[in-house]
Formats: sequence, structure tokens, C-alpha cells
Amino acid sequence: MITHTLKTIGLVSLLAGFGTTAMAATDGSLGTSSSASININLTVLEQLQIHSLQDINMQVAEDSNPANASAVSQGCVYANTPSGYYSLKSTSRNGQEQNGQYQLKGSSGQQVGYSLSAASNGSSYGSLANGQSQTFKASNTQDCSGGKNLNIKMQLDPNAELKPGSYHDVNYLQVNPI
Repeated sequence: MITHTLKTIGLVSLLAGFGTTAMAATDGSLGTSSSASININLTVLEQLQIHSLQDINMQVAEDSNPANASAVSQGCVYANTPSGYYSLKSTSRNGQEQNGQYQLKGSSGQQVGYSLSAASNGSSYGSLANGQSQTFKASNTQDCSGGKNLNIKMQLDPNAELKPGSYHDVNYLQVNPI
């Protein structure tokens, strides 16, 4: 009776989201037969994965209008979280200037500003500047069999002075469950 009550309390506690430390495996008694009990618990972890993005490589002429210079990288975000939603944040190895733009840096120290924004499945693009995050619905299949569900858009600063050379930055994208 006491064992049954403890197991019921432990099960109710587990279902209510509280761990129980009162439960433990029990040993059987010495005899011609013996019985023991063990507790079996399962925790399914929430997981997310961002994948299948491509690097953005742009080539523009020096006399190009930077306002027209943009490119998109498409990828997939999978989550098995209860809500199915995630937040997306971006940080840059080169950092951000006060105007909220990331910086592509050239080998001679020259810089070209750019912004990043994100969209998913037909939503409008939302800025990823200055630590802002965007919220989107994740795919419920790890391979995004329904199609890629994340677009990252890079837009050059419309006022940038484009000088010949190569410019580089690394942008880190982080997804977190909501």
C-alpha cells in the first residue's frame, strides 16, 4: 500500500513537471523467488538546428548604386519544441558601427557597411541589427522537406563608397527556442 502510494505520488509529480527524489530501485528479498523494481524515466530534449545556408558572395562595379546591391541566403531551421517557434539573432566578427550596420572590412582597413534582415515563409523581412531578434515558425521535419524556411538578406549601405578591393566579414546566426 505504501509503495503503491509513493509510486502514484511520484508519477503525479513527474507529470506535473516536478522531479522526484523519493523514488529509487528496490531490492528483492532472499528466497526461492525474488522481485525488485526499477523506475524508468524518459526525457525528450528540445532541439533546434539551423542548416543549409550558403555563403553570400557579391561582385559589384565601383560605379554601382549600393542601394541596389543585395543578396539572399536560404536555409532551414528545424525545431521539435512545443511552440514550434524560434528566435533568430545575428552577431558579426567585425562588429557594428553606431549606425547599426555590420562592416565588411578590406585588406587596407577600408570598410563597407551592410545590414542583415531575415524572413520566413512569405513574411516580410525584419532587421537583425543591434542585437534585434526575429521570431519565426520552424520546420517540424529536420530536412525541411516542405522547403527552405529561412531567408537571410544582406543589403549594402546605400551610401557606401565602393572602392576596388575585397571585403570580408563573418556573421554568426543563433536560433533559440521560444
